[in-house]
Amino acid sequence: MGNMTMKRIAKILTVLIIIATIATMLSAVFAEGAADVLGNLKGNTGAATAVTKTANNIIGIVQVICYAAAVIMLVILGGKFIIASPEAKADIKKSAIMYVIGAIIVFAAGALLGVISNLSTTVVSQG
Repeated sequence: MGNMTMKRIAKILTVLIIIATIATMLSAVFAEGAADVLGNLKGNTGAATAVTKTANNIIGIVQVICYAAAVIMLVILGGKFIIASPEAKADIKKSAIMYVIGAIIVFAAGALLGVISNLSTTVVSQG
């Protein structure tokens, strides 16, 4: 396969993934009478509260480790860029693009973990 064909396939797949994501997000469910059923549910949330606290602690530690790793990698990459020769700077710029993508993923994962933690805490407290 040629390079242009691979690029075209990659573009088509990207567009299809975006369309599938949007289509999935736009689906809605309309349930009648759910408030009556959910309003009558009562449960013991003691164990869930303990698990939630432990999970929140673990999530906090993972977030700190991820953020620290991203900052350390930025410092290392910056140091390499400062002391590198002009030829090596081009290679460092390529790895910097990979770093930026990785850092975005790390920070997004940390934010997602925070959202999940907040949602689980809210659900357990409303129990």
